[in-house]
Amino acid sequence: MILFNVLLLLLGFALILIGAEGFIRGGSGLAKYFHIPEFVIGATVVAFGTSLPELVTSTYAAFKGIPAISLSNIVGSNVFNITLVLGLSAMVRPLLTRRDVFRRDAPTFLFAVVLLFLLGLDGSVSSFDGFLFLALFVSFLYWLLREKEEADREFLEMAPSSKFKVFLYLILGIVSLWLGSKMAVDNAVVIARELGVSEWIIGATVVAAGTSLPEFATSFVAFLRGRGALAVGNVIGSNVINILLVVGVASVIIPLPVSRDVLLFDFPFLFFISLILIFMINDKELSRESGFSLFVAYISYVFMLIKLHRG
Repeated sequence: MILFNVLLLLLGFALILIGAEGFIRGGSGLAKYFHIPEFVIGATVVAFGTSLPELVTSTYAAFKGIPAISLSNIVGSNVFNITLVLGLSAMVRPLLTRRDVFRRDAPTFLFAVVLLFLLGLDGSVSSFDGFLFLALFVSFLYWLLREKEEADREFLEMAPSSKFKVFLYLILGIVSLWLGSKMAVDNAVVIARELGVSEWIIGATVVAAGTSLPEFATSFVAFLRGRGALAVGNVIGSNVINILLVVGVASVIIPLPVSRDVLLFDFPFLFFISLILIFMINDKELSRESGFSLFVAYISYVFMLIKLHRG
């Protein structure tokens, strides 16, 4: 029985990947046909696209009344992005970083992590907290637009050739994302109950890994093409959006409870691994040794997670 749920979970992840790519293609095409400047596409569609799986999955979990999946998905996804996506890439080839990533995105990400911890000290991320996160997301987006970053040409080339295809990609992308997130969340809950583990563990590991696939794919392609700086920037930018937008939307729908274990382990771990990453990229290169350290950190995280959050 559980094997069938695992297969449905994997199918859900596949639909999430397809949906994210469809939305990015449609969004890029929509922006181009409405003559939106390229730097706006780079700062919105591209950055937002890889965070869509987390947004849709956490939102669905919130609507279903499973706040543990909503919050653990974000925490686990951010940890996964830093430790495995960047760690494994750097282990194969050192990743160069850009000065603007350290100057702008990294401090913003660290601030978002600290704010999440502070707002969760009272035992929940409330709806009011969610509106605060959303307001900060709008400010962050405005900041991105003022920076006038150029769009990644590869994403612009993904734009469909006709307006009909643009809307077709958008519709299919949204439907695939929603259906995929539904399958992923529903079956993750069943698997957790069958295995006798908490929903937090499943959300922070299995669901988080699945919703991080777009970040992994985007960063790995950038890495293979010798564009390590883009890989680092994508991960950090996506992590900022995960906290400000995704936690914001989910907590507006339903307050997200924060347990004592989350306050004592999960949030502090996310903070320290984020701080360590910032020190690493300050050297302008993420070395193989740094990548291995991040990989070991993820293994340690999963081990401690299972020990602390048992059913």
